[in-house]
Amino acid sequence: MYQHIRIALEHAQQRSQHVQEQENIRRRRKTIEKYPTTRVNESTATCVNEDETTSNNP
Repeated sequence: MYQHIRIALEHAQQRSQHVQEQENIRRRRKTIEKYPTTRVNESTATCVNEDETTSNNP
């Protein structure tokens, strides 16, 4: 009986979810652009540790 309302409600929920996902993506991109050097590359950290180890042990 109220199938058209249910369909409209489902569509609105899907649209809302999509908008929220897009906002989250934009927010993450902004944060990455704002603070690009906060991430540490694990291979770089490993190389630094290896360099420290070799320089300490002649």
